[in-house]
Amino acid sequence: MSILIDIVVLAYSKKHIYPSSDFKKIKKKDWPIFTDIANQAEMLLKQARKAPLKSKYKVSSLESIYYPLIQFAKDGVYSGLWNGYTNIKFDNRIISFNIQKLNKSGVPQRIKSTQMRLLLRFIEDLCIENKDFNEKLGILFDDDKCYHTAVFCDEFHLLINKKFPAPLEWFYGFIKRIRKYKGRGILITQNINDMVSDEEIIRLTTGIINSCQFMFIFKLLPNDITSLNQLLAEVGGLKKEEINFLKTGEQGQAIFMSGNDVHIKMKFL
Repeated sequence: MSILIDIVVLAYSKKHIYPSSDFKKIKKKDWPIFTDIANQAEMLLKQARKAPLKSKYKVSSLESIYYPLIQFAKDGVYSGLWNGYTNIKFDNRIISFNIQKLNKSGVPQRIKSTQMRLLLRFIEDLCIENKDFNEKLGILFDDDKCYHTAVFCDEFHLLINKKFPAPLEWFYGFIKRIRKYKGRGILITQNINDMVSDEEIIRLTTGIINSCQFMFIFKLLPNDITSLNQLLAEVGGLKKEEINFLKTGEQGQAIFMSGNDVHIKMKFL
């Protein structure tokens, strides 16, 4: 690990980036990418192999770092995901994370889950930054200058995988914490069946749903209605006429739910 840290430090120093640098002034294309780090590892590996007194330990250590690295650099198998400069503009009030590449069939599930966990942690850090900004300036929640944070998670079912539960476990905690950040979490999915595919998944998704202050439920397939009713059991579930409404509803029709007491049929024009 210490050798890898040295390699990363070298890659940053080649770009004239040091701990004392003003990171806010560094342009996105001035940061090192995986190719830069792999190049540093390759250079050190070549030097180690040519050294008069070769250290087998150092050569083998550098090889164990370099060969995995090249999978993320240049034309490596994962280079399309990670070997590049960010296109995120952090000064935008709306930031959209497109994970289409990540969900391609060729990407191993463990890689998808790990990256999703990193992305979700990053999103939470943004929420905390907004909360700290408001508190530092003494801005109240209903003030026009307040940074209101809302996290929309479309296709929520893509976070669910019983073999790699970390992203779902994180969201289970985050949906409870986001109110402490003066924020909102909005989940969108039409694949309710995925939310009841395993006992542990049911525990997490039920906890997430029960943390929601309100829901809009649009027309669903019969199996998804059954699954949803299972998740809503702790708050009384759906009434028979509501189930029929969701089976036969027209486009734009929905049920608004807030706890067990408020169930309202609606139509969006």
